[in-house]
Amino acid sequence: MSGKLSVTIGSGGDELTAAIMQACGECTDENARALSKNVREAARVSKDAIKANSRKESGHYAKSWAVKVKEGHLSTEAVVHSRDRYMLAHLLEKDHGVSNQYGPTGHTASGDGVIEAAFEKGAARLKG
Repeated sequence: MSGKLSVTIGSGGDELTAAIMQACGECTDENARALSKNVREAARVSKDAIKANSRKESGHYAKSWAVKVKEGHLSTEAVVHSRDRYMLAHLLEKDHGVSNQYGPTGHTASGDGVIEAAFEKGAARLKG
């Protein structure tokens, strides 16, 4: 909240009520702006961590990551997602059994955990 609050109380108290409501509204607006800024920054940190630590064979996978932000009246939601390689993201993140044309081979392809680590990094940024 910026500035001073000055009120002249009349006979009905309506002016006091209006001043209190205005002060609460200003405080709420400032908090919503700060929340939005912090959520956007945490999402950017997560996206950048995925890009920096993902596999680099062709570079397309790392470049496919983006942030989508949805703002409500008092809320901000950010989703870090792979625009066109979402199925590959799941396969690279989690362990999977390996199969060939004859069926399961008994081998496991290990996930790299890059997305989980990026989530933790963004969450830590948001917590401050």
